[in-house]
Amino acid sequence: MISIIYIIEVSNGQNKWISGIFEEQQATLKYYDSIPGDLNEYQSVTSITSLNYPFYIVEEGTHFTYLDYYKDLEELLEHINIIEDQDHVYINLYYITNDYISKKPGTDNMGILNHLHIDNHFLEHYKVQGRDLFTRNRIA
Repeated sequence: MISIIYIIEVSNGQNKWISGIFEEQQATLKYYDSIPGDLNEYQSVTSITSLNYPFYIVEEGTHFTYLDYYKDLEELLEHINIIEDQDHVYINLYYITNDYISKKPGTDNMGILNHLHIDNHFLEHYKVQGRDLFTRNRIA
């Protein structure tokens, strides 16, 4: 059987976020129908085939990428172009283990998801600790 994960992505022109993640299409539609009209116009349902829990969401600017395997994440981290700004966040990395809905349907509540901000400080530790760093941060 082919697995599918349903993701409700939101873009209001200025910001982009995810308001829901589901393994079941019926749960996706039920949640989508609960989103207030003023927010509903910005929501879109994306279905990702062959994606299973757990998986990673990589947020880079206003773009989301979905990764099923740790090796894909390793490759992504190895190809980051390092800049000197110590406060620069290259990506936000979310580790998704089950369905997610925002507290108020349609809104941005992604901060409650298990995530890391990948910056120079993180990358320095990653070079030394490797995958163990993700395990300690509950991201693997």
